[in-house]
Amino acid sequence: MQKKLVQSSLALTAAAALGLGGAFVASPALADGPQKLNVQSDTQIQKALSDVEGVNAYGAKGGKLNIGVAEKTDAIKDLEKKYDNVVVTEGIKEMKPYAANDIVGGAGYLVQSGSSAGACSTGFSGWDGAGNPVVLTAGHCAKIIEKSGEFSGDSIVDETEQPSTAAANGGDGFVRSGQGVLGQWGYHKFGGDLVAPDDPTAQPNDDDIDFAVINVDKSKYNVKTGVTDWSTADSDDLGAKLATDITKVGPHTEGTVQKSGRTTGLTESPVWTDLNDQYTFMNIGGRFVHGFGVKASTDDPFSAGGDSGGGVFQGDTAVGVISGGGPVEQGGVTYDMSWVADLDYSLETAGFDFQLTDPNEEPPGDDDASADAGADAKDADSDAGADAKDADSDAGADAKDADSDAGADAKDADSDAGADA
Repeated sequence: MQKKLVQSSLALTAAAALGLGGAFVASPALADGPQKLNVQSDTQIQKALSDVEGVNAYGAKGGKLNIGVAEKTDAIKDLEKKYDNVVVTEGIKEMKPYAANDIVGGAGYLVQSGSSAGACSTGFSGWDGAGNPVVLTAGHCAKIIEKSGEFSGDSIVDETEQPSTAAANGGDGFVRSGQGVLGQWGYHKFGGDLVAPDDPTAQPNDDDIDFAVINVDKSKYNVKTGVTDWSTADSDDLGAKLATDITKVGPHTEGTVQKSGRTTGLTESPVWTDLNDQYTFMNIGGRFVHGFGVKASTDDPFSAGGDSGGGVFQGDTAVGVISGGGPVEQGGVTYDMSWVADLDYSLETAGFDFQLTDPNEEPPGDDDASADAGADAKDADSDAGADAKDADSDAGADAKDADSDAGADAKDADSDAGADA
């Protein structure tokens, strides 16, 4: 009777356990698919992102967590799979703050030409092949040019121009920024031989370019690869808002091009197709220059004096710098023509290595690679040390066994000898 009572109690306990288990089964089960991240909880977001690196843009809006990254790592891909309300945008790199001493394309700079002063515009900023900061501009800005067109020497690079006072911002210009001398000429070339006005047989040379490089004083200025749109000139910080960020150099294509310079600011006009179909060199100030033409109305010119050297671009592609210009009549209508020294041709002719990414910066992941290499080397040394230690131990053990065997044999021999005696 007692045995049956015990069995009944066990049965009841089992039933209760099954009932409890049934209660858990009846509760909502965890889904196998993506979950929803509680974007209202900072704690939950921080926990979700604890293993994720390289987030350069962030926003929790509309029930979604939006993050921007340069590239998707395995951790970021896992995060996307885990939560269906996490949106990842690839291609967003870490941005760098701009400052008044940042040199961008389209800014003004001053030059000393003997007893007088002049102003030109920066084309594009970047680095040479050795990682030194440089600015590309027009070659004629580096020359002291007499009224006859002859050169009487080289100009000297002075300070950048204070943006708020520049002609592009409605000022008279020629006011130093106070940031210090921009740098010095590293390379410059403006055309070839002076063309006599009465010489109909004059021919250009293949190396007739209008191109110069300024080696930037990096103790005073930082180079930025963008081109200013001149909308922030009042703050004297032209890098605060850009028309574009230049990522490559290339030939111009049909359509419109844009230009940024210290006289007329940011402008846009069409490439002069039919003119460019006929001419690849133009006489600029008595010297031939390789390039292409841009067509604009005389009331709204693409460029003007002082824009020389200013960057001409299409999207994120640098295509040239302003060389010169003037009125051209076509079909009974007078247009304003700007001649652009094409940048890809100028760089190739000059043999200059221009970079739009800083060669001094380590690519992402290099530190990790070095750390991994160091760890592997350390592990290899440790393994080698362990193997050597094991080998020594084995050798010692073998020697000890050999000594023990020898001692045992000797003892046995002595015992036998004693027994025989």
